[in-house]
Amino acid sequence: MSNIVNLDKLRPMVGSRKNSKRVGRGHGSGWGKTAGYGHKGQSARSGVPLGMEGGQTPLYRLLPKRGFNPRPHYAEAVTLGTLETAIGSGILTKNITFQALRKAKLIRAYTKKCKIIGNETSITGITFDASVKVSKGAEQALNKVK
Repeated sequence: MSNIVNLDKLRPMVGSRKNSKRVGRGHGSGWGKTAGYGHKGQSARSGVPLGMEGGQTPLYRLLPKRGFNPRPHYAEAVTLGTLETAIGSGILTKNITFQALRKAKLIRAYTKKCKIIGNETSITGITFDASVKVSKGAEQALNKVK
């Protein structure tokens, strides 16, 4: 029965754990008096602001911002020229919907509104869904081609 391991008998292997350095415990320790903080000055005191670098611009202000950025819900514009290219390459059909523009990656995934702009086109028979707005110039260009 001597093989049974009890939790109260567990100990780390000899030499695997090192005692922490006890600073500020007298001259005999080698870390007495100033305890590694040197003599006086700002860095010897408590309460020095984190990231303080004297007069120099702190590193955290030099680095670019990262993290959460709320996505703006802007309306995006798609030109008639872009539509022509997409239809010509087979990415889009002539029936243009908001979802089709999103799938073709002509507008971003989080965009809420879309408008077709431009004043020149050579493609006929393009139809637009009610969710896609068309500018007056683009409408005139499409009517000219018909």
